[in-house]
Amino acid sequence: PTIMGPFYYIPGMECNHGIISLLHRVKGRLMINHQKIKINGIGYIEKDWGCSFPKDYLWLQSNDCNQCEASLFLAVAKIPIKIISFTGVIMVLMIEGKQQVVASYYGAYLKRWLVKDGNYYLNIKQYEALSNILIFICPYYFPLHLF
Repeated sequence: PTIMGPFYYIPGMECNHGIISLLHRVKGRLMINHQKIKINGIGYIEKDWGCSFPKDYLWLQSNDCNQCEASLFLAVAKIPIKIISFTGVIMVLMIEGKQQVVASYYGAYLKRWLVKDGNYYLNIKQYEALSNILIFICPYYFPLHLF
């Protein structure tokens, strides 16, 4: 029913996640303090609900690609269920309207900064700039024997 897959049905999940739109056009105007602001861009809409947010999580989203129409969503979180916990991964990569879903419930897992699922992987590189941490996402979808 949601991007959470079968985890949606687990009672007591502290947080559920839903994606409304990975990529859509946004055009209009906003009025802020009597000032009109024109908007012409790309949007992304999601929702979260539950009793609390995960204690440890990483969330990334991007739909700004110069070479094609693309959107990427990635969430990695520590999921507590009663007395155990595990690191859950959910990722959706959409390129030119075609979606690839990678998730724990399909066998995906996080290994350092590499998300693997079958023959595909997402390499996340972290760079430090000044006092901020910047995360650069490199989606490389090649068979692993080319890795």
